[in-house]
Amino acid sequence: MTPPARRRQLYDFRPPVPEPLPSTVRLDDGTVLAKPTPAGPRQLARGDWLLIDRHACQILDLRWGEGGGRIVRVTGRNPFSVPHAATVQRFALVTGPTRAPGRPAGPPAAGYSR
Repeated sequence: MTPPARRRQLYDFRPPVPEPLPSTVRLDDGTVLAKPTPAGPRQLARGDWLLIDRHACQILDLRWGEGGGRIVRVTGRNPFSVPHAATVQRFALVTGPTRAPGRPAGPPAAGYSR
């Protein structure tokens, strides 16, 4: 490789192409989350699903922070702050769990009557 070509290769900086956001996420219990949309701190509520570090996390608790922002506590992470001018990706709940927790996923056993 000639020195000018090598120099061009070393200093040719191209920013990385960001990966696209997932359009749907299926959780372990069968819940389907879709259409992540940007939401500000005033639009968040308990039970909403957020996209954080490419993972879906459910909001457990919200508190008002300084300057109109919010302190958000989600499943599986430390609490974090959402400033008043920032947005986070919020999922829409498409379908709930496919079965009730603690119940078998099949027909009732023989001899069972309601």
